Amino acid sequence: MSEPENTQAPKIKTRLLTSMISAGQIGKTTIFMQGVIPWLEFASIDWLAVDCDGEHHTLSDTLEASVFHPVADPDDFVTLFEENALVPVEIIDFPAQHTSFYVKLFQRLRILESLNAKGVRITLFLFATDLSAATHSAALMVEVFGDQVDYVIVENPARSKFNSFYRTVLAQQLKELGAKTIELPALLQLTLNEIRIKSKEAERFFSFNEAKPSLSHLAKNDIEYFQNRIAAQLEDIADLIVPDTALIKKKIVRIKPPESINTPKSRLLGAL
Repeated sequence: MSEPENTQAPKIKTRLLTSMISAGQIGKTTIFMQGVIPWLEFASIDWLAVDCDGEHHTLSDTLEASVFHPVADPDDFVTLFEENALVPVEIIDFPAQHTSFYVKLFQRLRILESLNAKGVRITLFLFATDLSAATHSAALMVEVFGDQVDYVIVENPARSKFNSFYRTVLAQQLKELGAKTIELPALLQLTLNEIRIKSKEAERFFSFNEAKPSLSHLAKNDIEYFQNRIAAQLEDIADLIVPDTALIKKKIVRIKPPESINTPKSRLLGAL
């Protein structure tokens, strides 16, 4: 028999950031490992990252501060949510192709209610993409979770097209639910090649921060642009990334674009 629901939502103690999209190679690990975590480090916010991808385990192989936790069966999955609210931000990197499995367990065990009672609020990272596997799984999560969680839409032009995504019912639903959008800047192929070489030499994948000191000047600048651009966007939507924006100890320095210089159109370079 169900007990009466407590209508007063507890204060958010932890933001649980994750993506349960049933599609790979669209930037799920990238947004967390190369975007969110560097910004949390910059802002001096404590975090915990859990890698659940037993096939690739990129996150746990790259970041010493992360832990590996398999989710091959329901018991493994449920234990993920037994000890939360220990840090302000927890990141869970799930493997692809299992959205319906996750959602069914959330419903069956009323995991959202349990997290809510502990002051844990989920932010789901969805992706603006034309890939049917990604959009179908995102639509399932929106249908089941509704306004019980928050949403961030990630645009990743380097990985997929998304022009038609914003004409879908799903995009309209997310807009009504207050979803925020961030864009992953595309890195130069030169930068990606240099990171790939460094990773091959070390026989493991390098994060951008780890590889940066040994890269060429142009590649370093490219990564810094990537990280700064994402950091500024995350700071703009910080209320969906951290439990309390007062936790941000260091903010991005915003540089105003230079004022336009009025140059006589009739003058030519070198003309007297």
